[in-house]
Amino acid sequence: MNKLLRLVACLLFVTSAVAENNYIRVVGTAPTLELAKELAFREAIQIRVGTIVLSERESSFENTLKDNVSVYSAGYVDDFKIISVIPKNSNVVVTLDVLVADSKLMNQKLSQGKDKKSFDGEKVVTTLNSFLQQKQKGDRLLQTVMGSYPKNAFVINQQPYVLTLDSYRNTILNIPYTMQWNKDFIVAMREAMGLLEDNTYKSSAMAPANVVINSQGDRDWFKFNDMPTLYNIKNEMSGSKELRIGLEMLNGNGKSLYKRCYAPNAISNRKPVFYDIYDTRGIFIFGNGVESGIIQLQIPPEYNPVIQQTSKIELSVVNIGSCN
Repeated sequence: MNKLLRLVACLLFVTSAVAENNYIRVVGTAPTLELAKELAFREAIQIRVGTIVLSERESSFENTLKDNVSVYSAGYVDDFKIISVIPKNSNVVVTLDVLVADSKLMNQKLSQGKDKKSFDGEKVVTTLNSFLQQKQKGDRLLQTVMGSYPKNAFVINQQPYVLTLDSYRNTILNIPYTMQWNKDFIVAMREAMGLLEDNTYKSSAMAPANVVINSQGDRDWFKFNDMPTLYNIKNEMSGSKELRIGLEMLNGNGKSLYKRCYAPNAISNRKPVFYDIYDTRGIFIFGNGVESGIIQLQIPPEYNPVIQQTSKIELSVVNIGSCN
């Protein structure tokens, strides 16, 4: 099964009247005023900062099994002015002037009052909801990339097996292998981090959350104020999603006869060959990491019937949750 992750930046070129002070005039039509405003806000964000369409396509041979598209815009509504509200048939048509702010904030100040005592509750709630919705869309974009971890994140190559005997005359199946990051996955992860990172910090300053990707001679340091982003990445790489190597024996018809999971040396020995996710403020991806090892399976005599039926032995990348 192949899974293709691609990030395509789609700029929406839309004719729109731009009001004073960078406000964008947009129109929303919907059965209710609030829904019409929401549609207008969405259009203003797309006009101001564009959208990123992330397509996740999973296929097996000729049959498409999954085709998801997530839309992400790196902006939120900072302020708006209602120009007109017009009932039209069963809908409401609202015209707004909307001010869109970049969501890549160095600090978490979303807005501020125009004087000491003023507080516009409706606009404050709109700003907060718009910002949180943008963050949730970012979470979905991240899930689209990290959802295929570790299966599509690594490539494993197995070498011809070798049969040996131990000192107790037990048969040992030895399967040499090499495992490394899938470069396409690193590219997708790097692009997603670039879309989601917060505003510029000093080059040497640690942010509250940090993702560092080293690959093919490049070192990219992505910085975030948003700790849930870091937690979401770590959750996709640990627990039930932690990396394992699956061994499977199959007969001539492709039926599974035996399965077993093994922890790579990078996991069992806590060697940071592929990544380090144990820093409380960061994740470090070592995209050039390669592990070479040997999977060993002791075969007792009572398993000889299984061995006799086996026509294929396959190593694959799996997560610990699939190891029963």
